[in-house]
Amino acid sequence: MTVTRRSVLLASAAAPATGALLGTPAAAAAEIGASGSGRRTVALRDGWCFALVDPGGITDPTGQYADAAAPGHDDSAWREVAVPHYWSIEQTPTAARASCT
Repeated sequence: MTVTRRSVLLASAAAPATGALLGTPAAAAAEIGASGSGRRTVALRDGWCFALVDPGGITDPTGQYADAAAPGHDDSAWREVAVPHYWSIEQTPTAARASCT
């Protein structure tokens, strides 16, 4: 097979479309059915709760978050976020915190 400019351009134009098609539900179902391994995946992106607190007590002087890692801790007042989530967006931007100087 001879590689020509046209074949390279056609291949580069088709590559993004191929990636988009692989993300469709039909493609995912076909992939699951083809594997037959019985494995399942669990999406961990959504449903996380977040509160900006330092467990060392710097931003939690009352200690109300001391048991935040416990399974029974009430996190109903926390904000729901999707991961990845960057804690620094919870703070008000100031010149002292600027990292682009």
